[in-house]
Amino acid sequence: MDARSSQQLQLIEEQDSYIQSRADTMQNIESTIVELGSIFQQLAHMVKEQEETIQR
Repeated sequence: MDARSSQQLQLIEEQDSYIQSRADTMQNIESTIVELGSIFQQLAHMVKEQEETIQR
């Protein structure tokens, strides 16, 4: 393998690593947003329960 082919292969590997890192980060962000949505749903449920208790 000549030096140019080796450099191209290294560049491709670096790009693959970068793309995989971005994909992992996006997946982490997505799961965090889903978790945050769940927390807000729980909070809304608790507020509704308190509202019903106060009205009694």
